[in-house]
Amino acid sequence: MIFLDSTGKTDWQWQLRWLDELLAEDSSKARIIFMGDPPLHPAQSAPFDQSDDYLQPSELRKALLGTVEKCDVNAIISANLSLYDEQITDSTLFITTGGAAHLLD
Repeated sequence: MIFLDSTGKTDWQWQLRWLDELLAEDSSKARIIFMGDPPLHPAQSAPFDQSDDYLQPSELRKALLGTVEKCDVNAIISANLSLYDEQITDSTLFITTGGAAHLLD
């Protein structure tokens, strides 16, 4: 499990360098990243969402998605939206769990 700071308090370029180094040395069977702000917009419209509810700046989002694809990250779990959303992009599962529920299977 990897936790990234999406509050803007930790330099995002530093975090990406750290993430690249960490993933290069990682031999885990599953690579899961947790962060506050979702990097993807949900499939359905999120009630009351604002542009700053998503991972910012756009350069960070683009670089993170490139690293995720290159390093075979299994999942990114985020919050900050008032809905539940699941998407698969380039074999990575993106889950947004912000304040909403989802039926258990």
